[in-house]
Amino acid sequence: MTEQTALAAEETPPVAIIGRGLLASAMIIIVLLSSVTVKYIVNDDPSFAMMLSGSDGFPPTADVPFISRLLSETLLRLYKVAPGVPWYGVALYTSAWLGLGLLLSVPLSGQMRRLTASILLAGWIPYLAFGLYNISMTNVTLWLQLGVVLHLLFWLRSERAFKLQPGWIVAGLLLGYLWRWEMFLVFTVFAAPLLLFLNRQDLRKCCPILIGLCLLVTVDRSWEFSATQSREHKAYETFNRSRGRFHDRHEGAWHAKSEVALKKVGWSKNDYRAFHELWLLYDEQTVTEPKLRQFVKWNSAGAARPAGSGPWQRIASIVRGNKMYLPPLLLVSLALLVLQPPKWQGGPGSQGWRTVCALVLVFSGVAAVCYVRFVSRVSFPLFVYWLGLLAVVWSGLVDDRSGKAQKRVWSGVAIALAIIGLGLSTTWGRVDV
Repeated sequence: MTEQTALAAEETPPVAIIGRGLLASAMIIIVLLSSVTVKYIVNDDPSFAMMLSGSDGFPPTADVPFISRLLSETLLRLYKVAPGVPWYGVALYTSAWLGLGLLLSVPLSGQMRRLTASILLAGWIPYLAFGLYNISMTNVTLWLQLGVVLHLLFWLRSERAFKLQPGWIVAGLLLGYLWRWEMFLVFTVFAAPLLLFLNRQDLRKCCPILIGLCLLVTVDRSWEFSATQSREHKAYETFNRSRGRFHDRHEGAWHAKSEVALKKVGWSKNDYRAFHELWLLYDEQTVTEPKLRQFVKWNSAGAARPAGSGPWQRIASIVRGNKMYLPPLLLVSLALLVLQPPKWQGGPGSQGWRTVCALVLVFSGVAAVCYVRFVSRVSFPLFVYWLGLLAVVWSGLVDDRSGKAQKRVWSGVAIALAIIGLGLSTTWGRVDV
C-alpha cells in the first residue's frame, strides 16, 4: 500500500498556482476600492483619461503619450460607446489585479517555505499597498512585466513543480506592453535572469510567445507611425521630449548656477518656477522647444561638480533623499539572505554562480534605473522584484545540513529584521512620486 501511495504521488500532475494569487489580488482590490478613496499618483493618468474621453473640453483623441496605439484606440471607442463609464480607471485596476496576482502567486503557491513566504510578503506590503492606493500606469506596467518574470523564475527554480498557464502569462506581457510600450521594451533587461536557468526545451516553448509579441509590437508601431505623420504631431513629440528632460531629469533641476542658464535663454526665475514647479505654460513665446533644449544643455553644463564628487555625490543625494523607505528594503533583503544560508563549502558550483549572476544583474539594473530617476512608481516595483528574486533564486541554495538550533537562531534573526523593516515603513513621510 505504501509503494502504491508513493507511486500515485509521483504520477500526480502538477497543479496551477496562479489562481490563488488572482483570487487574493481580487479580494485586496475589492476591499481597497470599497473602503478608501484611491488616487492617481501623478497628473499623467487623469490627463490621459480626459484626452481619451473628451472631458477636458477638447475633441476625444487617441494621440496619448506613452500608451500604445492599440490600447488608446480601444479606450477611445469604449468612451464613445459608454461615456459615463470611467474606462481608463477600470482598465488600469483590472491590469493591476492581474499584475498583483502574478506577483502574489509566488509566495502563495505552497511551494515556498512558509517563513520565507511570510517574510517576503512582509517586505512587499508597504510597496504594493502604496502602489494600489496611489496607482499609475507606470507601476502597473512594471507589476505586469516583472510579475511574469518572477512567476517564470519561480517555476524554473522549483523544478517545474507547478503547472504554467500560458494564457495568463501572455495576458500579463500583453497588457504590460499596451500600457507603456517603450518602458516595457526597455525593462525587458530585467528578464535576463531567466536565460541563466532556461534549457533548450524551455526556449523552444517560448518561441511562439516571443513571435506573437513581436507581431503585436509591429502592428502597434506601424499603426502609430501611420497615425502620427502630421507636422503638428511631430512638433508636439519633439516638444514633449524636451519637456520630459526639463521636468523629469536632474538636468532641469535648480542648482547654484542655474541663473546662468536662465540668462542664456532669456528667462526669469518666475518663468522657470511657473513651468517647472507649477506646470503653467502661460507664455508659449517664452517657453519653446528650442529654449527648453538650450536651458537643459546650459543647466547641465553649469552643474559641474567639485573634485571628489560626481556619481558618488549623486548616490549619496539619493540615499539622503529617500532614507525613510530604503531601510525596509535593506532589512528585509538581509532577512531573506540570513534565512537561507547557501551550501558553498566546496565552492558555489554552477547553480551558485548562476544565482550570483542573476542577483548582480538585477541589482545593477535597479541601481542604474534609480540613479537616473528615483521615483516611487518606478523604484517600488523594482524593490518588489528584487525581494522576490532573493526569495526565489536564493532558496535553491539552502543548506539543509545545518542543525535545528542554528536554523532557529537564523529564523529568529530573519523575523526580527522583517518586523523592524515593516515597522519602519509606517514612518514614511513624503514620497517622491
